[in-house]
Amino acid sequence: MMSDLPKIISDEIRIVGDSVLTVFIILKLTDVISWSWVWVLSPFWIIASIVVIFFIIMWIINLLKRNVKIK
Repeated sequence: MMSDLPKIISDEIRIVGDSVLTVFIILKLTDVISWSWVWVLSPFWIIASIVVIFFIIMWIINLLKRNVKIK
């Protein structure tokens, strides 16, 4: 049960992000908001940035663990 928690959390984040993105796009296309497309699409690029940062951190941790084992 506990091992399913990260998947459940990531699914919830994806659902919320997709929902917010959909609402922003609809509001932009119906001229309810006059935001730049950069901000309308921000739920996508913010989540994508977080994922990229997470993988970079994991890659660095992996490199550091390998260096410690070699010495």
